[in-house]
Amino acid sequence: MKRCIETVAGAVLVALLGPAWGATCTVTSSPKLGFPNYDVFVAAPTTTSNIAKFKCDVAQATISIGIGKSATSGSIANRQLAQTGAGTGRLNYNIYKDGSYSNLWGDGTAGTSVLMVNTTAKTTSVSIYGKIDPGQDAPVGSYKDTVIVSVNP
Repeated sequence: MKRCIETVAGAVLVALLGPAWGATCTVTSSPKLGFPNYDVFVAAPTTTSNIAKFKCDVAQATISIGIGKSATSGSIANRQLAQTGAGTGRLNYNIYKDGSYSNLWGDGTAGTSVLMVNTTAKTTSVSIYGKIDPGQDAPVGSYKDTVIVSVNP
């Protein structure tokens, strides 16, 4: 018997005001991490990725990009997807800075770090990686979560 779960982790991206010299950055492409169906009987993690694009009003040497807490779990280290509709299911997942899923992406709090991007261009694209660990016995259904992404020059 195969039991698959449709999963979608929506990432809401919000640009924050930059430092005192007046530089600002905005999000020009707000990606969603659309996970493929999660099969509780598959031993491998379920992974996905997407691209976020940012534009600053001046070329910066370094910009800081942070991803905040899960709206479902209230945590960065233990982000969760919530089952939509009347369901109460949860799936543990997280967001990473790299495709090897070894560098947890946070907002600089609770032992996490932001992604520092060196650029001389006004526009920047970065990859966002998501992973749901295997072995979670979650009910069949659709799942989602929301996180805030901030970019500061």
